[in-house]
Amino acid sequence: MPGSGTYTMIDVGGGTGGGIVKTKQAGTPPFWLAYIQVDDIQASTRRAKELGGKVLLDVTEVGDFG
Repeated sequence: MPGSGTYTMIDVGGGTGGGIVKTKQAGTPPFWLAYIQVDDIQASTRRAKELGGKVLLDVTEVGDFG
């Protein structure tokens, strides 16, 4: 991920199980951020909004990591 420092991928034997990166934002406590894979991101985002979800960061390409 450009500009984010070293990103360590966690291999769980059947694909990527996660990743670890040190935040560059001073004072930010450690946190978890979950990612999910869907077939259609536009439709899934639209449905989440319909169900009351709030989009904090719109669709973002992350490459072939998932």
